Amino acid sequence: NHFSRELPLGNGNGNSSVVQVFDLSSNSFNGTLPVSLIQNLAEGGNLISFNVSNNSFVGHVPVSNFCVGVHKNSSLRFLDFSSNDFDGAIETGLGGCSKLEKFRAGFNVLSGNIPIDIYDAVSLIEISLPLNKIDGTIGD
Repeated sequence: NHFSRELPLGNGNGNSSVVQVFDLSSNSFNGTLPVSLIQNLAEGGNLISFNVSNNSFVGHVPVSNFCVGVHKNSSLRFLDFSSNDFDGAIETGLGGCSKLEKFRAGFNVLSGNIPIDIYDAVSLIEISLPLNKIDGTIGD
C-alpha cells in the first residue's frame, strides 16, 4: 500500500481488545504515533505483534506505552519501529514485556544508551538497532 499522512487520533472507544496483529509497515505515514492508539491496543491485552516499519514516523519510540504499568501487555512478542525517523533515547520499559521475543528499531536517528532493563525481557531473542547513533556499553 501507499497510505500516507498522519494516523487519525480517534476517541479511543474502539474495540481494540480483539486486535492481535497491528501492521502498518511499508506505507508513507508520518507524524507521531498517537499515544491513545497505542494505549488502546496495549490495554486490550491480546496484541502479539506491532509493526510500523518503513514509514516516516517521528518522535520517540513509545516502549513504555506497551510494557509499563496499566499498559503492560503480557502477550506482546514482536515490536518493529525500524526504518522511520524516530529520535532520542530508547525509553526504559522493555523489561516489562515478559514475552517479547523481537525488538527492532534500526535505521532511525536513535541515540543514547541501550536501556539496562532490556536484559529483564527474559524471552528476548533478537534486538536489532543498526544505523542509529546508539553509544555506551553493552551490559553483562
